[in-house]
Amino acid sequence: GLFLLGVILWILFTWLSSRGQFMFLHCVATNRAEVVAPWRAYGAEANSLWLFRLALGFVSFLVVGTAVVGAIALVLTMVAREAFSWLLLAGAVGAFLAAAGCGVVFAVIRKLTLDFVVPVMARRRTGCAAAWGEFLCLTTGYRFDLVLYLLFQVVLALVVGMGVLAVTIATCCVAGCLMALPYLGTVFLLPVYVFDRAYSLQYLAQFGPEWELIAVEPPPGTSAI
Repeated sequence: GLFLLGVILWILFTWLSSRGQFMFLHCVATNRAEVVAPWRAYGAEANSLWLFRLALGFVSFLVVGTAVVGAIALVLTMVAREAFSWLLLAGAVGAFLAAAGCGVVFAVIRKLTLDFVVPVMARRRTGCAAAWGEFLCLTTGYRFDLVLYLLFQVVLALVVGMGVLAVTIATCCVAGCLMALPYLGTVFLLPVYVFDRAYSLQYLAQFGPEWELIAVEPPPGTSAI
């Protein structure tokens, strides 16, 4: 029952998050604080993103979970036999490494989807699969640059994490408790989220004028995207 409830909540929050991705993109690109307009405008794109994320999450859970279960099974087999086995140990380590490698691959796919595929979907008003195809064509010959982008994102995440840790320690964990609350945590870290969203949009803009999604001052009643 708890597992079923967790799956239902994951599906619900993934749907809300997919809607939120386009809402936040719209607000950062147009420098507006709107909810209703982007919620209605990008309904079809958000649903496509939602289904893609559900499929990605299911496949990643199946692949990584299978590797982890296999590694645990090998370790338990060695414990049950009460005898050390280099073969079983090597199999368990290999399974854990495979799980970690697959986890990294799925994390990269998720990162690229949210950072670049979502803006492509918003610009082209197309589904997630078609946007992925255009993104791959757009970045042909720039794979190494994408690797550098991802590595820089890791550095930024470490810097932000150390900053949050420093503030938490300096305030005797008061700030950490406040940031753990859903709404307050989002408000406190909103500058970080805005920077991360704007940074990916600026990175995408180098591929041509049509990908300059951030508007200085959009016309009234229109969207920069």
